[in-house]
Amino acid sequence: MAAATDVTRRGSARSISNLSADVALPVIAQCESGGRQFDEDGNLIRNPESSAIGKYQIMASLHEKRAESLGFDIRTEEGNEGYARHLYQESGTQHWEADQRSKGCWGPVLRILARGHKPLKGFEVTMRREWTENIPFPTRGETRVDWMPKSLVTYQVMTSDGKITTFRGVESKDVSSRLSPGVRFRVLDADSAVINIVPSKTG
Repeated sequence: MAAATDVTRRGSARSISNLSADVALPVIAQCESGGRQFDEDGNLIRNPESSAIGKYQIMASLHEKRAESLGFDIRTEEGNEGYARHLYQESGTQHWEADQRSKGCWGPVLRILARGHKPLKGFEVTMRREWTENIPFPTRGETRVDWMPKSLVTYQVMTSDGKITTFRGVESKDVSSRLSPGVRFRVLDADSAVINIVPSKTG
């Protein structure tokens, strides 16, 4: 991808599996629970829409009995982390991929880390039906950028030369590209949608 305006779809498994648990899991935990097992009142952090609990949002309905058989109590921070490591060693990020909002947070960061690059601070952009203003990147010239919408929407990307690429809802996986400042986004099938953008220092 030598051209700065090339926008390329990437599958979610690309080289993330090569990252060690020590590198990948803290990023996942931060996105899943803010890196916490308990809230400020000492209550176990739970997903109100599922049985996911704790620092790594382990699905208790699917995994608690198995975790116990392996010696992990996922209701404790130590056990939640220990079983998360077991899951990661067994199947990589698969356990956490169903939650598109969470994946939209950790996916781009892990992609950059998998390429051996240091990610800059990520940010969110709200897309609407009108084109966004030019997205500011924290580096000059071409920047390696990963992004992912936090919901399954159809959206478009306009690069600095005016080229437009459309991403259908069913294709809303994380995307990687080298871009120049001046990229814009808009959503086509919703009033608004949030997209997570993570640039890296090198491309």
